[in-house]
Amino acid sequence: MNTGKTNLASLSIDELYFKKKEYKNDVLGLGLLMLAVGLTTIILSIIAKNYALIAVGVLGLEPGVRNLTRLNQVNKAIKSRYAA
Repeated sequence: MNTGKTNLASLSIDELYFKKKEYKNDVLGLGLLMLAVGLTTIILSIIAKNYALIAVGVLGLEPGVRNLTRLNQVNKAIKSRYAA
């Protein structure tokens, strides 16, 4: 059963560099968008004095953390290939 996750050890170095480029684009594009939306939500919730929305704004930043984690895993896999 394919869960959508790729085993980084089974990829070639060219495929790892492609994944790195792909994840870096995801971090830049989606990360900047989610950062803007999250900060806007936090600021507007403070202005409207609806403090429950602060949690929504903070949780909106979470996909960026996942993307950074994936990018870090690919970078570690590339470094381990050159160290071996």
